[in-house]
Formats: sequence, structure tokens, C-alpha cells
Amino acid sequence: MLSSNETLGVFAVASESNTSIFLVNWNVKGQPITIQTAEVTVDGFPSSSFVKATEYRIDDTHANAYPLWVSMGKPAYLTPNQVAQLKTASTLRGTSLPIQRISADSIRFTVSVPAYSVVNVILS
Repeated sequence: MLSSNETLGVFAVASESNTSIFLVNWNVKGQPITIQTAEVTVDGFPSSSFVKATEYRIDDTHANAYPLWVSMGKPAYLTPNQVAQLKTASTLRGTSLPIQRISADSIRFTVSVPAYSVVNVILS
């Protein structure tokens, strides 16, 4: 499925309506970690079926309110407007991920996973 790596973990959960593939790039604080790129192949998608991939990320720039809170001056008490802004900044947003059909029942996609982040790819 992908090459061996000490910091990148991949696991999948399937249901009747979709398959969810989680990629996690994590290490003990202070230990080496870099961005990882994974090429993932998934079997069980017949060529007669339409497959759509949607990617959701939690990293430094996606679904992460911390940088905005820091830019606000790290307030101990938030205004209602600041709370609304932070909620918006922490919202997960899906983006389309290109997939490639590599055989009659297999697809492949490539995803980069920054250090200390999670990517969830939902195949439906």
C-alpha cells in the first residue's frame, strides 16, 4: 500500500456507503519528523462504479484555530466575534482529491501529509 515509514501511519474504515482512509504523520516531540508523501492503492472499486475522493485535513493551515488566536494576541477572554472567527478557522472543509484507476477494481491516489497532521480521504 505504501512504503515503510517510522512516522506515517495509515488505516482504513469501510462502510456500505464509503471508505475512509486516515493518514497520520506523528512522532514523539523532539524526534525527527518531516512531511511524508503516500501513494495509496485501494482495491474493491469495480470499474462500473463511480468513485469520488474527498480530502479533509487537520494541520497548520487547515481546521486549526491556533494561528488565528495567536494573531489576535492570545486573548484570555474572547469576544463573541472572536469566538465566531475561531470556530470558522477550526471547521473541517473537504476538497476534491484526484484519483487514478489502475485496474478493473483498483484506484490510487497520492497525498502529502505534513509533520504533526492528519489527513482523512473519504472514497464514495
